[in-house]
Formats: sequence, C-alpha cells, structure tokens
Amino acid sequence: MVDNPIVIDDSLRLVFARLEGALGVLFKSSEIERVFSDSRENQRDEKRYIFFDSPKIRVTGYVEDYEHESIEVSINASRSSRARCRPIIDDACDERMS
Repeated sequence: MVDNPIVIDDSLRLVFARLEGALGVLFKSSEIERVFSDSRENQRDEKRYIFFDSPKIRVTGYVEDYEHESIEVSINASRSSRARCRPIIDDACDERMS
C-alpha cells in the first residue's frame, strides 16, 4: 500500500522541481517523463523509478499495480535533507485529499 500518494498530473512536475531544489540535485528527466508515459499507457503493472542515485542521496518512486493515478516518492538521504523535503511531500499529499 502506498502511504503517501501524490497524484500524477502536472503539479507533480512542480513537486519534483521543489525536491530538486531542496536536495540540490537534478533528477533524471527521462525517468520523470517515464512516470507520465507509464501513467497513460500502462495502467495495470506495478512500477518503480529511480530519479536520483548517489552514495548520499537516493530518490525513488513507486506506483502500485492498478493505481496508475498516484505515485509514492521516497527519499533516502541525511536527516536534514529529509526534513527539508518532508513539507514538499506532505503538501503534495494534502492536495490529493482536498
């Protein structure tokens, strides 16, 4: 079960941009585009994404099978980096509930 679902729509691009700024990294644009393409074209299978991967920071995404409309973004980084990212993720999740 996805704990913090973020809707896959144009606002997700802003979430990715804000996370990049908070972490001081650049995500793989091809992987971001794959999220949107998969959401349209493969609405059945489970999917995993790696947006950024280094020894200190790893940002991944997970889409459950048959749940093509939302993604869970996970950040594996220092506590201070995760703290900077938490409000971004929380805001995106809260928008889904509105």
